[in-house]
Amino acid sequence: MNAFFTDATYNLNRAAALLDQKMDNDQVEDATMQFAFGIERIFKGIIHDVNPLLLLESAKIENAISVLYRDKMIPKHREKADKEARSKRINSRLLSFQGSMLRAAKFSNTTELNIGLLTKLSHYRGIIAHRKIAEFDHSYVKSLILRVFHPIVTSFAAEIGLDLDKCFATKSAQLYRISESLVKQANFQQSFTDLLKQHAKIWEQRSGDENLVATTMKGTQSELVNYPIADTFVEEYPCPACENPSILFIDKDWDVDRTNGEAFVTGIYVSGLECRFCDLELNDYEQFDYLELNEWLVEE
Repeated sequence: MNAFFTDATYNLNRAAALLDQKMDNDQVEDATMQFAFGIERIFKGIIHDVNPLLLLESAKIENAISVLYRDKMIPKHREKADKEARSKRINSRLLSFQGSMLRAAKFSNTTELNIGLLTKLSHYRGIIAHRKIAEFDHSYVKSLILRVFHPIVTSFAAEIGLDLDKCFATKSAQLYRISESLVKQANFQQSFTDLLKQHAKIWEQRSGDENLVATTMKGTQSELVNYPIADTFVEEYPCPACENPSILFIDKDWDVDRTNGEAFVTGIYVSGLECRFCDLELNDYEQFDYLELNEWLVEE
């Protein structure tokens, strides 16, 4: 294992030690920096194993010989190289994060498949290093690195042979659970957003028909009627897709008084939402939680 991979393991270990759902802003910034350092060193390690020459900003042969093979040069040329180095005519700088990433992607599937994500990581590291910290979205970055750290590091480890125990600072199982939960949440949010967009388009197609809109409004209002003895009652709620009045169905939670056998209501909860304007129908508790419908109900 080359020195870049060894150093990357150290950085990833430091990031893993910080990663937690209760991280404060300072810890999010520190974890982001260590994660980015580790990933950049992985890029460089991948390139190094192909050819160290490819790591240099300037790959001109004379420059590369002076930087990489000075110890093999005969005294006459080594002295010349040292003189040029002192006069700063030798460029020993390595590729940046972005340059390393794009070059490593030619040799690494994990890099190639995650260029967009890794570019985001580079962007937020750059904000910490070079720009106003007010531009750093702590909440977003916290969620991002908690979601991607475990799968990205695991993928690189399988590809290049990193020691996962050292990378994860004995927190592999915990970081895996956090990541899986956030991945599931992200997938749900995307699919739910797509669903709302689909029904918003339905409303857009119907909104120009004044008679249809008037009839639908009248029908909706007629359904917003409650009966005292019913187990389910309804409330008007703005449709999350088209913002027209929709029907929120609310169920009562019952229990029985064991002393006298009388039933009583212990609580209420949302059981459905239907919109007659765009045909949106929601009946999943994950959808209700995302929209915070039960919280809205309590406030009402």
